[in-house]
Amino acid sequence: MGSKLSISGKSYAKVNLYLYVTGKRADGYHELDTLFYGIDLYDTITLTESAKTTLRTNLPYIPTDQRNIIMKVDAILRAEYGLTLNYTIDLHKNIPVGAGLGGGSGNAACYLQLVNKIADLGLSIDDMHSILARVGSDTAFFLYLPAAIGRGRGEILTPIKEIEKVYMILINPKIFISTKEIFINKKLKLTTLSDIPTIKDSYPFNDLVQSMHNDLQPVAESLHPEISDICKSLELAGAERAMMSGSGSTVFGVFRDEDSRDKAFERLDYPDYLVVKTAGLL
Repeated sequence: MGSKLSISGKSYAKVNLYLYVTGKRADGYHELDTLFYGIDLYDTITLTESAKTTLRTNLPYIPTDQRNIIMKVDAILRAEYGLTLNYTIDLHKNIPVGAGLGGGSGNAACYLQLVNKIADLGLSIDDMHSILARVGSDTAFFLYLPAAIGRGRGEILTPIKEIEKVYMILINPKIFISTKEIFINKKLKLTTLSDIPTIKDSYPFNDLVQSMHNDLQPVAESLHPEISDICKSLELAGAERAMMSGSGSTVFGVFRDEDSRDKAFERLDYPDYLVVKTAGLL
């Protein structure tokens, strides 16, 4: 009997270098304009042929049933795209959960790409985009790494042709922030369309730093003032700018080069928080 087929892949995180909320939609979601930027922090997903499909993870609090976004993608593939083979799905999480880094969304995209390959489903990038847009707002972005502008709910994507590599420090205060709670908060202010940067072909470092903005951050800071404190600490340590990613709670500081990032990392003192050195994908 031959060995079982197996395939592995990296499921990357992202930050939002800018995020504007421009309106409320009839479907209950909000209109967004955001610059997604993939970073080299990643989870690992391995699929191995099996008698039945099961999801296993290294973190006991992550659901492994149909509540998990990977299993939602799997259900769509079985119902509509002819997936009949079964796999043990091993998910090793490194990206913090509920942190504004797109960990779950990246997992969905990575699983879809891996199963498309191992099961030979023949899905095009448009097919995969359509599936991922059904299970989350920022999930389809992970098909277009390293960077893209997201509009609509985040699923209308314009890949960026050229973007400079940015070095970063992530600090996660281990606070779970509900995206829904941030968006329904009465303190959330909408941005007018005239305030939003126009899409460009090239994003050098200085332009990226100047464009950094997050409409969700004032709401998150009103609930969790430590987010503001972390931003100030990163800038005092040498970051060009520091900002919350997505709906939080992770804060990232940006640096022009690896050396300045590493020196700042040594100055920071957050023994109870998750502090990670990372960089943009290229």
